[in-house]
Amino acid sequence: MKRFTTVIASLLFLVACSTEDITSETATGQQIPVDIASVQEINLEQKLELTGQALPNAVIPLFTTTPFNVVEVNKKVGDKVDKGDQILKLDDEIVRSQARQAQKAVTELEKGITAAKQLQKSAESGLMEIQKLQMELEASLEKSRELIQGLTEETEDVSLLMIIQQSLETSLKQAELTQAAGQMGSLPQINVAELEMQLEVARQNARQAQMAVDATTITSPIKGTIAELNVTANQIAPPNSPLATVVNLSPIIATFHVNSFQVVQLKEEMQATLFVDGLPNEIESKIQVVSPTINPQTNLFKVEIPIQNEEEKIKGGMRVTAFINLGGVEKANVIPIDSVLYDENSPYVFIVQNGVAKRRDVVLGIRSGNVVGVHEGITKEDFVVVRGKERLTDGAEIIVRNED
Repeated sequence: MKRFTTVIASLLFLVACSTEDITSETATGQQIPVDIASVQEINLEQKLELTGQALPNAVIPLFTTTPFNVVEVNKKVGDKVDKGDQILKLDDEIVRSQARQAQKAVTELEKGITAAKQLQKSAESGLMEIQKLQMELEASLEKSRELIQGLTEETEDVSLLMIIQQSLETSLKQAELTQAAGQMGSLPQINVAELEMQLEVARQNARQAQMAVDATTITSPIKGTIAELNVTANQIAPPNSPLATVVNLSPIIATFHVNSFQVVQLKEEMQATLFVDGLPNEIESKIQVVSPTINPQTNLFKVEIPIQNEEEKIKGGMRVTAFINLGGVEKANVIPIDSVLYDENSPYVFIVQNGVAKRRDVVLGIRSGNVVGVHEGITKEDFVVVRGKERLTDGAEIIVRNED
């Protein structure tokens, strides 16, 4: 009997213990564990983050139009060059011969025009001489007529002598006039104006030939750096393909492509803070270009921000991140972005009141990093649920796992 009583007592003790444990677990299970954060009051800045790449401010490929042999390669990739520095030399034997022939044609035409002008001057002088002889001949004939008309018996002997002399003089004038006219007829007819037109064409050909000679020396058109070199010595230079490329990296241009929502917030001279992959320090600059038209291929707008790069540590193609300050709000109430939930695009949060979660619809403002401003719905004394919020309903009991 004693043994039986002991067994019953033990069973009652076990039942009592089990009931207490179950009750405790049930009470604890009704409280949802959450992490909370307090509402902070800060000066909130709105920043737009852009990602792009650094590009040279000038990229100039160098070409040739004729397949000449490369006789010299004077630079290598990475070399610094000044404007006018020789990079390549092509074989110029053919074009130099053509240039000599073109210049020879110019020289011959210049000599021909000089001789033609001298002949023209001689012709003009001869024409004046003929005109003079004609006048003298007419005067001599007139004098002969006067002598004949004044012939009388008293002066017959003297007048006949004078008439004979005058006739001889007239004959000489006629002979001189005939000779001068013959000389004029023997002069070649030369069109000097046509020769001068031919000379201008020849000079143009000579200039083009000399340009072809100059083009066999490939020089840098700017101060910069050799970015590409696509030929070697004794190779035929491919026409209309880049033989070399020269770039200017100072300043280098941080280039971004933004959508329609972003571009309306940007304008020239806005301050920008930039971070370049591989460089430890941030860089301050300003927006220089906001494209007024969209790129039809990408449907994006181009934004350019120059970066001073005297030491050329920033290379073309490096990744750049820019933060553009779009303004801000002083003493804004902010909450962690992780505390916000959405109901059909309407934001709301859960705040903590006496161990209970209370739903509050909110009007959000500027987002900055991991926090977002709130215009309406909470106060700076509130605490919002950050983790565990998805399990909550309005009025649910909670247990806080963290200390804010």
